[in-house]
Amino acid sequence: MANVAFPIHADWDSKYYRKFILLGLGAMGACLWFLYDGAVGYPKKAEIWKAFEELDEETRGEEWPKIAEEHGWP
Repeated sequence: MANVAFPIHADWDSKYYRKFILLGLGAMGACLWFLYDGAVGYPKKAEIWKAFEELDEETRGEEWPKIAEEHGWP
């Protein structure tokens, strides 16, 4: 019985491949989002944060709304 060869057969399952295609699309979407955020979103937020940090702590509450309104920042 040890010398008997049994054929190996694997059926093609579309659910298995669909799962990995969806996972790959999700990963690609996340990569695109991270690329956009790093190239566009973060530099804008860094500029706002730098302007906020340059203000004196005592007068931030009074000056910041004026500066933010001038530049159209939140």
